[in-house]
Amino acid sequence: MKKHIILLLKTLINNNACVEAARTREKKYNIFPVVFAVVALFLACLPICITGFQVQGQNWVNTTNNIDDGLYRFGEMNKSSTVKMKIIEKDGNKNKHEMVFENGTWENIAGVGATFDNITGYNHRAQLDKLTAFTYEDQGTKLFEVFYYDGNVHDVKTNKDLTFAEFYTYIAGNVNPYNTDQCMRVTRKDDGSIDTKLARNNAFMVFSKDQFFGANFNLKGSGTTTGSMLFDYDHTKVGTDILHDFFDEAGHQAGTLTKWKGFFNEGYINIRHNNTWRSTYIVLGINGGVLIFMGFMVWVLTRGKNNPFRIYTFWDSEKIAMYASLTPGILSLIGFISSSLAMMLFVLCCGVRVMWLSMRTLRYTAPQK
Repeated sequence: MKKHIILLLKTLINNNACVEAARTREKKYNIFPVVFAVVALFLACLPICITGFQVQGQNWVNTTNNIDDGLYRFGEMNKSSTVKMKIIEKDGNKNKHEMVFENGTWENIAGVGATFDNITGYNHRAQLDKLTAFTYEDQGTKLFEVFYYDGNVHDVKTNKDLTFAEFYTYIAGNVNPYNTDQCMRVTRKDDGSIDTKLARNNAFMVFSKDQFFGANFNLKGSGTTTGSMLFDYDHTKVGTDILHDFFDEAGHQAGTLTKWKGFFNEGYINIRHNNTWRSTYIVLGINGGVLIFMGFMVWVLTRGKNNPFRIYTFWDSEKIAMYASLTPGILSLIGFISSSLAMMLFVLCCGVRVMWLSMRTLRYTAPQK
């Protein structure tokens, strides 16, 4: 056993050791390649999983784009309002929350008074042909907007009801969602490219009953987001009043933004968990498939009629790949340093090592005549 353990340690840096360990026929050693593969796949997924769980909902916020001013004004203009945007349990379920209005509706919120004619091709059924939003402007420049989606938004051009995702996507794609003359979808240069002079450059938020969405944009009006996230209310305390509880008159913009950031972090928990596990499972599946495929390639490359390594069975070939996978798994931890490499490190390292092993250690050289 001691001799075999030493051999297993050598597999980390020695390809010959991988082949020798795989050829060990004693049944009691058959568990080792499986353990190596499981550990390797676990290590390869670790950077993606841990990095994903560290993402915070506040990451979309960039105070240089006046979001802090906009959120402060949103609370300041409504500090005396009796209208509440209150978090309650959904259908009596303690784990599912939703936002409802008390003592009024969205149209009763201060700063939402401006209404716009239906020149966008969209009409809001509850408001007939009008779309309403809270808008914060400074010296005539629009800096921040807040919208509300009640499920009754209709596209009169396509005669189609818009989902929440379609609604905030529409707003994100327009510098002025109230005016098709400034719609990025139709405003193009002669060569067909979008006229970036009319691209959106101010942040916005969209609330709905079950979710809310926030997006920040480049101040230069390039139409590209510097951050956007989808949230829900399930981890927000029941009884929270979004309209009033996050306004900090004494702390001004900084204090108000701090409270909103806490709300964003709570709202992103479910989304973060779902996204992280989905990414982890996808990467795990890809890495596992690559590992099995590498074992198959070892088997194929040793099938030559006169190849002395032809004696290796398919299971032997898979064991060779499994033993060779642990080092790529360890190298995948570099993904903690560079997240852009995290998803590909194992695939690249495992592919290179197994193919190198096949071409060097298992290479058959025909005898010269």
